[in-house]
Amino acid sequence: MSWIPGWDSVEGAHWWSNAYFWGSILSLILLGASEVVSHRYSERRDRLANIEQEASKNAYEAELARLRLETARANEHSAFLGV
Repeated sequence: MSWIPGWDSVEGAHWWSNAYFWGSILSLILLGASEVVSHRYSERRDRLANIEQEASKNAYEAELARLRLETARANEHSAFLGV
């Protein structure tokens, strides 16, 4: 396996062993950081979804109130006309 860097010498194997070890430690740190960022974005998404749902509910209730008022006015008008 002479094509692997540092395979044929003690110093080379030691250097590459340390490089891969610290590379893996760095990868784990980056993985942890990305998990924290992912969690924060997930919480933000949930908050925004709740805000959007509340706004949609308020718009629906306002439209329903408008339609009820319009219906009540139409009923009053028809009662006034005697229909």
